[in-house]
Amino acid sequence: MAITLDKPLAESSNSYFLDHGEGRTEGPLTLEGASEKLRSHGDPNAMIWREGHVWQEAWRYDEFAGLFPQNAPMHEPTMASVIAVNSGRPSSTFSARFSFNGRIRRTEYGLSIIAYYIAVFVIAAATTPMGLMYVLGLVVAFWFLLAQGAKRCHDLGNSGWYQIIPFYVLWMLFGEGDKGANSYGVSPK
Repeated sequence: MAITLDKPLAESSNSYFLDHGEGRTEGPLTLEGASEKLRSHGDPNAMIWREGHVWQEAWRYDEFAGLFPQNAPMHEPTMASVIAVNSGRPSSTFSARFSFNGRIRRTEYGLSIIAYYIAVFVIAAATTPMGLMYVLGLVVAFWFLLAQGAKRCHDLGNSGWYQIIPFYVLWMLFGEGDKGANSYGVSPK
């Protein structure tokens, strides 16, 4: 049985996100909306994200190839620009584990809680209570839990401070995150 598409595969996903730099993204945009924004900016090196892809320059997408003149300067990204653009974007589980930026799903948050308790158990068993390594280990483990909690709050559309509300952790574990992008970044799904 052959599968036919009414429109080309490049147009079948209608959620594009455009990076304006300094952590400002715009989207979701349709193919037409993203094309119009790129035409107005005229920068073939503008970073674009589309569902099922990674952040990359607009000139790398076939659907945007005709928007730029042939002599437009196109470059390979530097490591600094890749890191800057991908902060707060969907990524693999437990990437940027100590960062308070971005969003994570409830599964990753649940695994983070389990990892925290395992780390605390190991720290307590392997060190002298109230010794320097004990206190340092607990601080690092708690920082990890706070960072993961802040990202989970972001996925729910709230500030990271919401995690200090009593019993809010239950909502963080079981509540559905915002669909699509919100003010804290692109959906981790």
